[in-house]
Amino acid sequence: ERALRLADSAEGNFEITDGIAFVQTEKDAPKGRSLNEISLPEDPEARESEIDGLLVERAARFLGTHTLQFKVPKESVEDMQRSLDEARGKKKKVKKLLLPLLLLLKLKAAALLPLALGALALIAFKALIVGKIALILSAIIALKKLFDKKGEQSYEVVAHPHYSHSSSYDDHHGYARSMDAAQNLAYGAHAQ
Repeated sequence: ERALRLADSAEGNFEITDGIAFVQTEKDAPKGRSLNEISLPEDPEARESEIDGLLVERAARFLGTHTLQFKVPKESVEDMQRSLDEARGKKKKVKKLLLPLLLLLKLKAAALLPLALGALALIAFKALIVGKIALILSAIIALKKLFDKKGEQSYEVVAHPHYSHSSSYDDHHGYARSMDAAQNLAYGAHAQ
């Protein structure tokens, strides 16, 4: 309830600290009902919720009719300007020191770039020479094989045994032997 009474009495400009203040922008703002005109309920919870609603309404009205204003002291502006001037002076000193170093790096890069390009060209030239040598060698081998084979042609005749098939099992066909002959050969030494 004290905050509500304070909000009811808030009019005009309010200085929070040096350079920060709420300035009233609208003079003829509609006023709400004051705390004296409102009958608050006896129930503590209902009374608290009614006061909270009135406080929100008063705060919204206050912020709608006032603006927050910042003023920077003149001494702070002068200090900031002096700091910027000093920073610019240091920046110029740094530039004076770094500029020769950067020029040396640029000169070094300009001197090394042709060397790097020359090394790259040498590697490419070597690859070209190796490729041509490989092409010439493969052409020589192909021509040699072509001319060496032209005059000599040989034919090879391979003899294979001829097999004949007969219908009976006991007949001699090819290299096969009859069962009796095989028995006689195998056990011939035992019979004697």
